[in-house]
Amino acid sequence: MAGPRARLHLGSERSVTQNRPRPVRAASATAGAERLGSAVVGLAPPRISWFAPVFSGGGGARLVLVRHTNENHPSAVVQLNDVRRTYGGKRTSVAALDGVTAGFGRASFTAVMGPSGSGKSTFLHCAAGLDRPTGGSVLIEGQDLGELSEVELTRLRRERVGFVFQAFNLLPALTVQDNVTLPLRLAGRRPKPALVRQVLDQVGLGERRKHLPAELSGGQQQRVAIARALVTRPAVLFADEPTGALDTHTARDVLGLLRGSVDHAGQTVVMVTHDPVAASYADRVVFLADGRLVGELPNPTAEAVAERMTHLGAWAERTATGVY
Repeated sequence: MAGPRARLHLGSERSVTQNRPRPVRAASATAGAERLGSAVVGLAPPRISWFAPVFSGGGGARLVLVRHTNENHPSAVVQLNDVRRTYGGKRTSVAALDGVTAGFGRASFTAVMGPSGSGKSTFLHCAAGLDRPTGGSVLIEGQDLGELSEVELTRLRRERVGFVFQAFNLLPALTVQDNVTLPLRLAGRRPKPALVRQVLDQVGLGERRKHLPAELSGGQQQRVAIARALVTRPAVLFADEPTGALDTHTARDVLGLLRGSVDHAGQTVVMVTHDPVAASYADRVVFLADGRLVGELPNPTAEAVAERMTHLGAWAERTATGVY
């Protein structure tokens, strides 16, 4: 951390002076561990933790425990181990991800948040197999993506990973039903009519399956995109700002669909968002800053997420300017 040394406080009595987060043994974690929980939902306890500073409005800082695991967990649908992603050459390299380790259990809904430039999109792209990390490993259902060829990786994404983006990415010449079944046809699989009806009914579009995208509202088009992501019964669904182009009421409906896919169908959802209200639909929120995991919030509320983001924004600004 550049600039003067920051005095950091844990609780009301303990304080330390340090320049950057320092690894500590997990056994030394006290109230912070109970407050933040594990960085891997529903998985075995991690072995390494560190304390990261979160600045308050009054200029002080408090230590927030961040847990980090170096182990592969068979119960994790998606597992990232010490993932690094660097862009540029040796002299101009930028670390978009800097040693990120996290796991996502089955039937869990996780929101990923952080200040602008914190590495959220790179995190999603590496976790979903859209980009290859510079170092570390990414596993989906135990399969190390780094061991796959481009053809094998494409097949895995098509069959085991669902995507929902801010832009709906529907083909305008295809009907709702044809857009939804497109991933199955590309995989050489014949769509089962009962499954297609079930998915369309699940997103409330059963009666609009013959409509074209231009005949639908923005919210309905996003529901088509969600149905398309779910029809292959993926191991994990990644959503990148899925409500960014929607009004408040429509966004609530879309988030309810994602929440319902977790609660009723056991789907695993990982969502990148900047919206505290959207994040409040998740089981937990993990926070990124400067390409690193710096904390998490279980059972989030919109207010708590907004407060944490305010602190992270202040920390990022002070880190960038060297003024504390």
